[in-house]
Amino acid sequence: MDSNFRIYLYHERASSLADHAKARLIGQSITSVLTFLILRSLGVDDLIFVWLAIALTSSIIMFFVTKALVPDKNIFTIQRWRIANMACAFCVGFTWSLAPAIFFLHDRVFFYVVIVSIYSGYVASSLAVSSIYRYSFVAFSLGITMPFVFRLFYEGGFDNNAIAVLMIHFIIMMAAVSTNMHKQFIKSVGIQYENERLIDQLAHEKNLAQAAVSSKDKFLAAASHDLRQPLNAIGLFSEALVPLQSESKGKQILIKIRQSLTGLNRMLNALLDISRLDSDTVVNNPKHLVLQTIINQLAEEYRHNAKKISITIDLPSDVIVYADPTILYRILNNLLDNAIKYTNEGEINIECEPSETNLVYVKIIDSGIGIPEDKMSIVFDEFHQLNNPERDREKGLGLGLAIVKRLCGIANIELNIESELNVGTEVKLALPQGMAKPNEHEDIQEPAVSLKAKYILVIDDEKNILEGMQYLLTSYGCDVVTADSQSAALVTLRQRNSVPDLIISDLRLREGLTGIDAIDAIRDEYNCDIPALLITGDTAPDKIIEAQQYSTLYKPVDPEELKLRINQLLNS
Repeated sequence: MDSNFRIYLYHERASSLADHAKARLIGQSITSVLTFLILRSLGVDDLIFVWLAIALTSSIIMFFVTKALVPDKNIFTIQRWRIANMACAFCVGFTWSLAPAIFFLHDRVFFYVVIVSIYSGYVASSLAVSSIYRYSFVAFSLGITMPFVFRLFYEGGFDNNAIAVLMIHFIIMMAAVSTNMHKQFIKSVGIQYENERLIDQLAHEKNLAQAAVSSKDKFLAAASHDLRQPLNAIGLFSEALVPLQSESKGKQILIKIRQSLTGLNRMLNALLDISRLDSDTVVNNPKHLVLQTIINQLAEEYRHNAKKISITIDLPSDVIVYADPTILYRILNNLLDNAIKYTNEGEINIECEPSETNLVYVKIIDSGIGIPEDKMSIVFDEFHQLNNPERDREKGLGLGLAIVKRLCGIANIELNIESELNVGTEVKLALPQGMAKPNEHEDIQEPAVSLKAKYILVIDDEKNILEGMQYLLTSYGCDVVTADSQSAALVTLRQRNSVPDLIISDLRLREGLTGIDAIDAIRDEYNCDIPALLITGDTAPDKIIEAQQYSTLYKPVDPEELKLRINQLLNS
């Protein structure tokens, strides 16, 4: 027997007997009191009171010993438990058997009938519990049999001898049954032990897998941050260079650079979307929306990029859905983008299927290459693209459908996909039906604020990014000051003795501080809630959550998005 299993088995035995200790005490006490009452009614002398006290005391001692010797107690050892358990079992059985042996009534048939009945019932009832450890049952059986059997043989005669032999035969039979029950108990515990061992092994493997994933996430987050830093600087410099470039050839080169940066930015943002979705920072805020407005806007955007594809819309103008506008837009945008990528020519239909339920079914049907049946289960996996074995970056990273699946889960939108190879694909969304028409003036944009002479503080520990940001913001007419740390920013502001209109800070700064620390320190310095914008290349889930308390942009920054965000903050 494996040593670990042996220890586990004895722990289970000790725990099981401790669980049954109270019921066993009650049963032993009832048996002792019943024996006392019957013998007393048959006229035995007052010594029977002493016997009852001893019998009850031995049962109580066995109860406390069983309760004390359990695996979670310091006094527990296997050897100590074995000896104590067998000793207590023998004493309880022996004590009870003393009553019929001492107060023997050889001329009363009722005495024989009652004692043998109680004896057989007592042994049989103890079998269920004591067979957990068969040596305990053997000790109890010997204790409860010996005194009375010896007295029967001592009295002699055919009747007494026959009863004694039958009692011995009964004990042998019970011992055989006990052995079988004991084997079944060991087998049951063995299965339990193996299950727990497998569960522990699975938990260990799960922890290893989680540790590997965590390590991978940290690596990707660090790599993402380090990659975004120089890309951000390049983007800022190239944008600042646009108004300074006069030759047409130079402008064409700048356009190519900007296109490359846009594509790279799109891929990095797709990775960021996955990180944000996995960090539970995307919140579902549903509103009543006119479905046709969103779909018309998307279709119009894609018609310019899909010359050989006809995009048709079959959608009633009065369909209202209840969904988060940002989440719904991103879902439909990714699905339409995916349909166009895998449809070389033909058509894409966007339809609305009527329903008698409180759901609106939206279908995007393309006549593209379709999806093989054996690939249907993996099309929503990250980085999986069916028609891009060469990993052409112009076709994306294969994250679009993975993002769709996560967004549908967040917004509780049912997603179904059907496809036939070389025929096309149909994606169906089940959206909650809206109850009222939304206010058409709800999303009116704030007017743009002139950035001329706006006093902006930029904090970043990367020299290139500081210079690039200064060139860009200066080209917008801003008054820009820069600092590479929180302390340097405070010194610079004190020298100028004026409160900035806006703070733009990197999240990760020197000296173990963050942009949040710097913004809070500057606000405390001037006792003023200065508008602030965080810019970061960190995509680790904990960093995403940390940055949520402020308006945040992710590197590399799109200059147009930066300008828009500055306008929003200055408006507020």
